[in-house]
Amino acid sequence: MKRNIIIASVITAFILSIVWIKAEATAPLQSCVGVYLDYGVLSKSTPDKECFVAGKKINALTLLSKTPLKIEYIDFGGDLGKAVCTVNKLPKISCANMDWKSYWGVFVKHGSNDLNVSSHWNMAQTGLSFIELQPGDSLGLVYLYKGKVRYPDDSNN
Repeated sequence: MKRNIIIASVITAFILSIVWIKAEATAPLQSCVGVYLDYGVLSKSTPDKECFVAGKKINALTLLSKTPLKIEYIDFGGDLGKAVCTVNKLPKISCANMDWKSYWGVFVKHGSNDLNVSSHWNMAQTGLSFIELQPGDSLGLVYLYKGKVRYPDDSNN
């Protein structure tokens, strides 16, 4: 009887440790905002996923200014705000000459910066000037060629 209790306790402890480890591995990092970058047809590099420290609410433009990304913006003014023209000099065209058939799509995922999860991404409805992110959120920049929408981590790319 005592042996069965010990075995049951060991099994229970083992199962609980696996559940705890899995929860830790999938929980969002609460002190940072995830940034997902996918160059699409502009580069053969794989999408980049990184988490940047943000201790409190942060504007998307402010967050991106703290990353090593070199981003050029165009300001549409009013309620539209700033849009991304180039990231690290891609595409190789000036903001003034963009045709906007292909462009950098901006996506937001609130409450989960687990960048390996492909659900709950939403295309931004405003420019970066108006996007507010909390620690635990994610921001995605995806180059959309000829307007074909691809969400971050979309396995159908």
